[in-house]
Amino acid sequence: MQQHFIPKVLLSNFVDRQTKRNRGLWLWFKASDLWEHHSLGAVASMSNFYSDVRPNGELDHTAEYQMQRLESTIMPTLRYHIEARRRISPPLPYDAFVTFVATLICRNPYRISDVKSEVTNRLLADLKTDFTSPEAFQNLRADFARRTGRSFPNLAEPQSALKHVRFEMNHFASVALSMLQMPALTERLGTAQIIFLCAPDVASFVTGDVPYLAYSDSAGTLTTLCVPLSPRTAAVFSWKAEPKYAYLDIDRATVLSVNSDIINASREYVICSSKDALDGLLRS
Repeated sequence: MQQHFIPKVLLSNFVDRQTKRNRGLWLWFKASDLWEHHSLGAVASMSNFYSDVRPNGELDHTAEYQMQRLESTIMPTLRYHIEARRRISPPLPYDAFVTFVATLICRNPYRISDVKSEVTNRLLADLKTDFTSPEAFQNLRADFARRTGRSFPNLAEPQSALKHVRFEMNHFASVALSMLQMPALTERLGTAQIIFLCAPDVASFVTGDVPYLAYSDSAGTLTTLCVPLSPRTAAVFSWKAEPKYAYLDIDRATVLSVNSDIINASREYVICSSKDALDGLLRS
C-alpha cells in the first residue's frame, strides 16, 4: 500500500490548477537544482511506511486508516473555513486542526529518523556513563541484578567493551516512538495563538518534504511553528498571547521569507503549485 507522509488533503491544495491536462505538483530538487512535474499520488508517498507486521506475517494498516479518517475530518475545515477566512472557535488540545498538525509533524519520515538517532545516541551516552569507571560499572551491575534478578557479566575492561556495542531499532518501533510524542505536542499546540497568514495575489506559499518550520528556544521549547496549508495560506503557532484563531494579510516579502525557510528545511525537494513560486529564491 502506498502511504503518504504528507496527507493528500494537504498536497491537493498545491496542485497546479493552471494546467488543464495532466494536473499535478511541481517539485524542485535541491541537489540537482531541477524541476519535475509529478502526479499527486507519486509525491511524498512510501510503500507500507506506517504498517506493522502481524505475527501471522500479514501487514497491519491500522495506523494508516486512522490517519485517513483524520484527514477526512479536517478536509472541510481546511477548504471551506480556513481558505474562506471564516471565524473559528479558539484552539483546544485535541481539536481537529491541532491534532492534524501534530500528526503531520510526528508522521514525517525525516523526523522519525531524527527521533531514532536521538534516542539511540542518548542510550549510548548513558551506557558510556555507566561504563566510564569501575565504580560506575559495579553500580550498573548491582542495579541490573536488583531489577532483573540476574547477574550482569563482570567485565575486566568495561570501557573497551563499548567499542562493540550497537543499538538497533526496527522501522515500526521508530515510527511508534515518534508518534508517542504526539499527545504532548497536541497539548502544546492547543494552547497557541494560531494566525493564518494570507498571501497576496502576487505571491504563493510552497511546502516541502518537511512540511513545517519549527523554532525552539535554547531549552528546546517550541516557540514558533509555521505550516503552509496552501499557496494562499500558512498557519503560524506562537505562545505570545491567548489561544485564538485569526487571519492576517501579509506582503510578498513575508511569503518569500517563509518560502526561503521551507527551502532550507526541506531535505530533498520543495513542493509548489507553480514554478513561479520560487522566483527570486533559487540560484541562477
